[in-house]
Amino acid sequence: MLIAEYGKGRDFCAAYDSCVLVLGSFDGVHKGHATLIEQAKKLRLPLAIMTIYGKRGEPFLFDRSEREKAFEAVGADIVYSMDFDDCLRNTSAEDFLKCVLCDLPVKAFVCGTDFRFGSKAQGTPALIRSYTGLPVYEKPLLFRNGEKISSSHIRSLLGAGDLEGVRSELAEEYGVRFSVTNTVLSGRRLGRTIGFPTANMRYPEGKAEIAEGVYGVTVYAEGGTYRGIANVGRIPTFGIAERSVETYIDGFCGDLYGKRITVEFDFFIRPIVQFDGAEGLKAQLCKDVQRIR
Repeated sequence: MLIAEYGKGRDFCAAYDSCVLVLGSFDGVHKGHATLIEQAKKLRLPLAIMTIYGKRGEPFLFDRSEREKAFEAVGADIVYSMDFDDCLRNTSAEDFLKCVLCDLPVKAFVCGTDFRFGSKAQGTPALIRSYTGLPVYEKPLLFRNGEKISSSHIRSLLGAGDLEGVRSELAEEYGVRFSVTNTVLSGRRLGRTIGFPTANMRYPEGKAEIAEGVYGVTVYAEGGTYRGIANVGRIPTFGIAERSVETYIDGFCGDLYGKRITVEFDFFIRPIVQFDGAEGLKAQLCKDVQRIR
């Protein structure tokens, strides 16, 4: 999969003499995005997907490496990457299209009916047709429970702790799931004292926050895949107030300090509770582990 950067010219795409470009912010891949990708694949051209970083300071659902993994999963040949502040904020719709055609061998475009671009969002699918003379395939929006499926709506579901809603809107048919990845830190090792050692990491800066709570998770560590339970937020029983992700990895034996792991969220188990002491917490964790086995 080729990574092409906005404004860098055709040299990035020397391997391709044509492509279909799917337009949008593409903070990961949700089911609305999937309909665009499916339309683009019908054209039997190399598939290019546009993605925007740093848009209006919004927290991101997927970081750069997570997006690229998702795009590879959906079959992208080219990822067309750009930064909102540096590339798009003050760029006219016409100048944007001129740059796109300089960068990529586009033969057709695919977008949602609500796609807008350029300074003050003045660009429309109709403008793309008139300016480029190329076909533009528009797909209607997708809705769930009366709400448009979008990255913004998924962020609100995460903040509300509605993981079932999040999973129903992400393109899970392609294996796209919400997760956090970071380096395991040396913590207070309090979990070891009650028989539940945890891999502790900071919640990634700038990432859309999932509601505090205890979750059933899938953990990717040291080349293996494990089930686990993750506490996201505070640990009031031990007086820990800072937000973190502390994960008990069922069946894992080893040292993860200083190594990167990925915690993928499967389902919500319970809210965070302050117990009277370590024994009360241990009893609850035993119950939590049974939920993931």
